[in-house]
Amino acid sequence: MNRMMLLAVGCLLLGGAIARAEKTPATKPTTKPVNVNCVIDQGNPIDDRETIMYEGKLIGFCCEDCKTVFNKDPKKYAENLK
Repeated sequence: MNRMMLLAVGCLLLGGAIARAEKTPATKPTTKPVNVNCVIDQGNPIDDRETIMYEGKLIGFCCEDCKTVFNKDPKKYAENLK
């Protein structure tokens, strides 16, 4: 009987942990980007889903294409963060 109670309690605890984990999206960054406008297309606001870490800073982009351009020559565009 004690084993059944322990098993039931364990299942309840595990189920709660899984339910909490499902509420947190895996793609959302844990910190905010250091910029509000794209470093490539500076007139466009960033999309919080389009980010990369560069030199310890989370940098946002307006689209995946701008992120690709930045990755080709990051130092050239990192100056736009200042």
